[in-house]
Amino acid sequence: DDIFKPFPIHWKMIPELATDPKWYKTQCLLFNNDPKKIAQELELKFLPAEGSFFDAETVEKVQNSVEKPTNIYKLYNGEIWQFADPQPGVFYIIGVDTAPEHGEDKSAITIFNYLTLEQVWEYQGKCRVDDFVKVVKVAAATYPGLIVVESNSYGNQVLEELTRTELSIRLYKEKKGNNMTVAGLSNTAKTRPLIIDALYSYIREFPSSIKSERLSLELTGLVSKSSGRVEADSGCKDDLAMSAALSFYVRKYDPPLMLDSTVYSQVAQELADIVSYNTDVLSDFSNKGIMKHVRNQMDKEKSIGYIDVLNLYSKE
Repeated sequence: DDIFKPFPIHWKMIPELATDPKWYKTQCLLFNNDPKKIAQELELKFLPAEGSFFDAETVEKVQNSVEKPTNIYKLYNGEIWQFADPQPGVFYIIGVDTAPEHGEDKSAITIFNYLTLEQVWEYQGKCRVDDFVKVVKVAAATYPGLIVVESNSYGNQVLEELTRTELSIRLYKEKKGNNMTVAGLSNTAKTRPLIIDALYSYIREFPSSIKSERLSLELTGLVSKSSGRVEADSGCKDDLAMSAALSFYVRKYDPPLMLDSTVYSQVAQELADIVSYNTDVLSDFSNKGIMKHVRNQMDKEKSIGYIDVLNLYSKE
């Protein structure tokens, strides 16, 4: 762990300043009543830099939604932040971004309520991949739902471990050639634009779903490079943001719908509603005819297991 821990101090926490009726007005005058400077210097708001991926209004909404974790647990050189207990009958989505033990990046997990997209849990830390697998198992055991692991070099180690456990059935799987499915989400030229688009559209639409200060700061620090690539600005991180983006992509563009009516009847209906919502509102990449076909199959309850929706987009 780091030796030094940051501790924010708001001016209202200092009695001499909080009780002085002139102090705040004087400071505002010193900043020429510039609302951006006041927000950043006096209200401790981190404003987006030039070239920021998100606009200032969205960033402010995200930061205003931040809450203190109800529980904080230290685990494998990292911290779990819990914002809500698991609820019976609720389906969750778990985004997993794996990093090596050495280097600047950290391994990260974010968990959201699949239906509402409210953040309920997250982990960020520097640890060995085999220890990180144990953290993923803790997350999955606590919050039932889909596990989305980016299948990069280190993520594949996580996937290999999880496929040998009872969690294998809960792993998100991509459709490959010859009707094969492979566990994990690959970050490729095909999927990355959609991953970034899903992050952008859902954060813009549901900024209050973000509860973590760590995640909100990473979202604030995302910038669009001249190359068109979206990534963390200099001195910032994007591990939590990318783990969230993985989940958002699956929810928006490729929901693997578990349709066992005896066990997941309520979940199936909720996911069906999400499919309809994406078709009607977030239809930039949607083929409504295909989505209606998928929805009809869901309504008939003839499809049991996972549906590779993304693969249907290229079919008439």
